[in-house]
Parts: sequence; C-alpha cells; structure tokens
Amino acid sequence: MAATTSHSPTAPAEPRSGPPRRVRAGLAAAADAVGVLVFAVAGRASHSGDDALADVARIAWPFLAALVVAWVVTRAWRAPAQLWPRGVAIWALTWGLGMVLRGLAGDGRAPAFLAVAAAALGLLIIGWRGVVVGISAARRRTGPPAGSGPGAARR
Repeated sequence: MAATTSHSPTAPAEPRSGPPRRVRAGLAAAADAVGVLVFAVAGRASHSGDDALADVARIAWPFLAALVVAWVVTRAWRAPAQLWPRGVAIWALTWGLGMVLRGLAGDGRAPAFLAVAAAALGLLIIGWRGVVVGISAARRRTGPPAGSGPGAARR
C-alpha cells in the first residue's frame, strides 16, 4: 500500500530542512530597494539642502543601480532570502559598485560616508534576511503550531 501525502490544512507538517521558506523574488527586491531608499532618506535628513526629493534621488540612484547589478550577478531570484553567500554578496556589490558610481558622478566618498554607508546598507540589506533565516530556524525547532496535527479539525 503506497503512502499518500495530503496537502490539507489538517495534514501533519513535514519537517523542513534547508533554506528558509520561499520568499518571493519581487518582495525581496522591493525590501532591498526600500532599504536603499531608507538609507538615502536618513542620509538626506542629516544634511540640509534646498530640494529634499532631488537630494534623496541623488544619494539613492548609484546604490539602486548597483543593487540591480548585484541581483543579476548573484542571481538573487533563485534564493532571494538566502543570507550567506547571496545576501552578503548583494550588500557588498551594492555598496562597492554604488561607491564607484557615486565617485564617477562627482559625489563625495569621504571615509566617514564609506563607513556609514557600509554599516547602514549592511543592516538594511542583510538584516531582513537574517530575520527571515532566524524565524525559519525557530519554526523548524518548534514544529507546527499547536492544534495543527492530525485530527485537529475534529476537536
């Protein structure tokens, strides 16, 4: 007699291993882009300027362009929530190439800005992936939620 696997909500959960639950690539790309924009807005807020929107765009564009390249180079859509090596590579490429593009555009690359940008982008690009990996690991350790096992619907 062959065993069958049911996909109903009352079926026992199969133990998960490997990478965290699938995170949609579009959602992950949006999270990375929002991270870059948060960095740009925070950077703009620490300096005064005449046109806030133009300043945010000027700060963000090199890093957004670099982020697109980083996603292509790392093929991030294959495992967008992966922390290592993909998430770290996306951060490093976004920061490094973003700084190159910023320099080519004539914007400054003071040592303090290099450090702040590396830390902020690291927190924002790697950080959400760390949260996803941590939640996934916690779920694997604790198993399915109470009341989700066989017969739960009959109670």
